[in-house]
Amino acid sequence: MALTSPGVEVKVIDESFYTPAAAGTVPMIFVATASNKTSSSGAGTAAGTLKANAGKPYLITSQRELGETFGDPKFYSDSNGNMIHGGELNEYGLQTAYSLLGVTNRAYVVRADLDLGKLQASATAPGGEPADGAHWFDTLNSLFGILEWNAAAITTTGGQSFSSQTPKVITKLTDLVGNIASGIPKASVGAIGDYAVVATTTTNKFYFKSKGNSGAGVAAGAWVEVGSTNWSASHPVVTGTASNPTLSNGNTVVINATTVTLAGTTVTALASDINTASIAGITAAAVDGALEIYSTGADVVIANGTGTILTDTGVSAATYEAPKLTIAPHTSVPQYKSGDSEPAPTGSLWIKTTTPNGGANYKVKKYATSTQLWSTITAPIYDTNHAALFALDKSGGGAGIALGDLYVNTNVEEVSPIIANSKIFQRAATGATKITSSAVTTQLSSQAYAFNMQESKANQQALDAMKTISVTATGA
Repeated sequence: MALTSPGVEVKVIDESFYTPAAAGTVPMIFVATASNKTSSSGAGTAAGTLKANAGKPYLITSQRELGETFGDPKFYSDSNGNMIHGGELNEYGLQTAYSLLGVTNRAYVVRADLDLGKLQASATAPGGEPADGAHWFDTLNSLFGILEWNAAAITTTGGQSFSSQTPKVITKLTDLVGNIASGIPKASVGAIGDYAVVATTTTNKFYFKSKGNSGAGVAAGAWVEVGSTNWSASHPVVTGTASNPTLSNGNTVVINATTVTLAGTTVTALASDINTASIAGITAAAVDGALEIYSTGADVVIANGTGTILTDTGVSAATYEAPKLTIAPHTSVPQYKSGDSEPAPTGSLWIKTTTPNGGANYKVKKYATSTQLWSTITAPIYDTNHAALFALDKSGGGAGIALGDLYVNTNVEEVSPIIANSKIFQRAATGATKITSSAVTTQLSSQAYAFNMQESKANQQALDAMKTISVTATGA
């Protein structure tokens, strides 16, 4: 406007510009902390650090509330008291939230489901508390009762006696072929002559590391299951006493009624001729210049043929028993001695199922959360289910066996010849035993069907007489 008198004209022009202020935002901070921390007030557990509340957003309005909800931030130091700067376990996220709440009064804080307290280094292996009633087969302190027979003359040190063998107990899959629970031990495990118990499944299998028998297809250093034909073929039934004798070409020897004619003058040639003869279950090898004859389970009857092969090799004409496996208590000592009715060769085994003098003792333990202790549970060993019933509840036929009682079954599949393995069984329920078949989904043809069944009875160790159950189907 124009001035009407002397003076100064002042104009104010506002040239500023702006957009409307956005609505206020509240930051959300994700943090990782130790679990079950103490509240900053010192009373009780900080609720935000409970596992049940992991992932839950909390609207925090003050530093005090933050400390009460998530505890004070933790920062770690080394053994000399020096702070570990940049340490992965330091609770930087919580410290950030604390600093932010110094300049604002609202922030959402969410704790990740991660316990930083369990990530600290430790000299001992970590382990959570077992479930109440959990069982532990303590293989380190268990005894497996493996007794190996030495058939040497009684005048020889250790001859005509058993010696206790401590097996390698395998619980790691990396020690098994294929790195699977059902695998056999790897060749890199143990030394020839060792025994192993593979405890990676519910059935514990016993193995022996063989020196080999090429005639039977057993490689040197191979692990063979105790009781199998390969195990039997890993131990000679007879070893000649002569080393590197010169034999007469064309002489013969009779083995299990088969005549073997020698084509050569060496023990190696004789062993080859025996193998070529393809006598059922019989093989031979020249070991350190001496003749060894093996069997996969049958007795070996050796007789003179023509000439002096037996005299020259130092083998007597006789019947030789195959390697034997006996699973029995200390009250039933195997009759393996040379003067007994069934003398056994070196390498035969007695799995002693009771504890005296090197017998088996399975350490099975049960956990109780009330005491936080493992207690040892008795686990006696029997070769059949009905033998266990008779021993544990003779008059009741099994009805009196308490819920949770254990026993160890050997030769689990009840095969013949027997195999050395074991499985721990538990009484899982009381009352009548019921067996229900799977659903029959296909129509049976019109004909008679039958199956056999045997029954265990009170006060009777052997099974009752076999009964045949017959069914005649009429078809559609």
